[in-house]
Amino acid sequence: MRGPSGSPLVVVYGPGLHELVVLDPRTGTAPGFERGFDRYDAGFRVRRPGEDRYQTVERRGDVAIFWTDGYINNQGGEEIAREAYAQLDSGARALVLDLEKTRIVNSIGISILIEVLEKVMDRKGTLAFCCLTPTIDKTFRIMGLAQYAAIYPSLDEAVAAATASGPAPAGR
Repeated sequence: MRGPSGSPLVVVYGPGLHELVVLDPRTGTAPGFERGFDRYDAGFRVRRPGEDRYQTVERRGDVAIFWTDGYINNQGGEEIAREAYAQLDSGARALVLDLEKTRIVNSIGISILIEVLEKVMDRKGTLAFCCLTPTIDKTFRIMGLAQYAAIYPSLDEAVAAATASGPAPAGR
């Protein structure tokens, strides 16, 4: 089977996908898949909504907000972790991850998010997720992430809660 570019097609299926997606690996597109992928193997990207260029994070005081766009696997998880650790090192006490444009988080991605959560907790900070697909929400709850990180339906609610939680205790 070949795609429009003539390259072999790859079949992708995973959590968050309710059907098989046939992906052309050369173009990174999937006919009929409403949002497509930048490239399947490119992993995670973060960007500010409404902008064409990717940005890693926006700071609002001591709250760092991440917008994810893509598959959170080992590459995506590591990119999130690197930026999360940098934000914590520069004084952020709360991290908010908006996963509205993320449809797949694999087991490695979840394990890396758990490592980020542990580091946030070690620093007496807070971690919140928002705008999850029903599948990712259920997975996070089953894996226990929701016991230690809050899950909100909207970015506004997540940021308001993170802002209201106040600064971390001195000596973190």
